[in-house]
Amino acid sequence: MTPSARVPDPVPCQVPPAVLAQVAAGTSYDPHGVLGPRIVDDTLTIRVLRPLASSVTVLLVDAELEMTHEQDGIWAVAAAMT
Repeated sequence: MTPSARVPDPVPCQVPPAVLAQVAAGTSYDPHGVLGPRIVDDTLTIRVLRPLASSVTVLLVDAELEMTHEQDGIWAVAAAMT
C-alpha cells in the first residue's frame, strides 16, 4: 500500500504588503475589502485587525483556527471549504 499524498495546508489569499499597511494605519479607502471573510478558489480566508493581540483564534461550529500574525496587527487564517 502506498502512502497517500499529503494535501498542502490552505494559505490565505494574497494581499500586497502596502495594502495591509494602509489598513493597519487606518488610511485605506476600503478596509473591509481586506478584513473579514473571503472565499477564493474554495479556500476561506479570514483577516482581522487586532494590533495589541498576542494570539487570535477563530471559533467555528466544528473547529478552532489559530490565526497567524501577518503584518502590523493584521492576523489571517485560511481553511479549505471542501
